[in-house]
Formats: sequence, structure tokens, C-alpha cells
Amino acid sequence: MLKKSFTLIEVLISIVLLLIIVVFLYQSLDISQKSNKFFNQKLVEQINKTDMKKIFFKDIVHSYETDNKISEDREKKAIFSLKSSNTYHNAFYVNITYLVSKNDNLLRIESLNKFDKYKLNDDFFDKAFVDTIASEVEKFKVIKKDKKIYAIYLKFKDESDMMFVFKSMR
Repeated sequence: MLKKSFTLIEVLISIVLLLIIVVFLYQSLDISQKSNKFFNQKLVEQINKTDMKKIFFKDIVHSYETDNKISEDREKKAIFSLKSSNTYHNAFYVNITYLVSKNDNLLRIESLNKFDKYKLNDDFFDKAFVDTIASEVEKFKVIKKDKKIYAIYLKFKDESDMMFVFKSMR
């Protein structure tokens, strides 16, 4: 009686084929993980940009005055001050200022008193809330087209940029 079995060569060939399949599967899994990480990062960036746009929009739409102040710092980055009923921290802190800090963060300062870049002291920050809206901001410009229309331009260090155009309701 003859016994049927696999030869050593057949077993080795099947192991090599299995290893080749496993290597391809691992590579495709690795590529999938990298692409998922990349697209997740892009999605988070888009959500952050949308949130930033909503904050600007609500502040401008709910602003009290038509003579919102636009000035510049030493690096020619805008300082945008307005009064708005769109408050997040305290309903009485209606003075809102956007500016870029020394470490290139776009800040939103909600304060009781008006922001004055020449008269800053500790009392001002005792009655203010500072939120970071964006980081790595290279350029921040605010242009007032007429009494109610504002264009806001942001350029980031990664060479991406954003521009919003808003119209105040008042």
C-alpha cells in the first residue's frame, strides 16, 4: 500500500507563497493606515478652519458699531477690535480683539475694557479672556471694504491661506 504525502519541496513552495501573500497584505494595511491618518488630519484642519470662520462671522454679524478699529502691529499684522454681543465667556465682556501673538498664534481677546496696544497692563488681562483661534499664522490682514463689509485674510506657515468676506448686519 502506497501512502500519499507531501514532499518537502511542495511544503516549502506553499510556505513561500503564503509568506508572499502575507507581505503584500501587510504592505496594503500599512498604506491604508497612512492614508487614513493623512485624511483624518486634513479633516481636523477643515473642521478647525470652519470653526474659525464661524467665530469671525458671529463676531462681525453681532457687532454693535460700524466703526470697528483696524490697526497693525510692528510686523504689519492686523489688530482688529470690535464690540460684539457674541461673547463666549462673560456677557459683559463685549470688546473683542483679534491679533497675532509673538509666537504666531491668532488670539481672540474678549475683554471688559477696549484693547489698546500702547496701554496694556495686568489689569487689562485680569478682566479678559484669551483664546487661541489658530496657530502658525504668518500673515493676518483685515480690510474694511465699506461701512459693513470686511475681508479677512490669513496666511499660515505651511503656505496655506484663507480668506473670508463678511457683512455686518448693523
